[in-house]
Amino acid sequence: MWVITRDLINNNLRKGVCSPGFLEGTVLPFEFRLSDDDGKVYYRGWSDDSSSFGPLRFGQVTAGCTKIQYWENGEWAHL
Repeated sequence: MWVITRDLINNNLRKGVCSPGFLEGTVLPFEFRLSDDDGKVYYRGWSDDSSSFGPLRFGQVTAGCTKIQYWENGEWAHL
């Protein structure tokens, strides 16, 4: 389960896009960001699984994202 909380390319127009089954008020412990090959970050959000590629599939279709990173131990880690 995941949710986009910041859309950095569309001034938050897609804020709140989420995976099927997401329930408002759900606490998701893993922060992620989606970027392109040049490292430009398009979206940020939260997930219940730090090994999920689900958010990346959304980013690929909507913005051509190619990378997902999760915040782990004080730094962004690539999947």
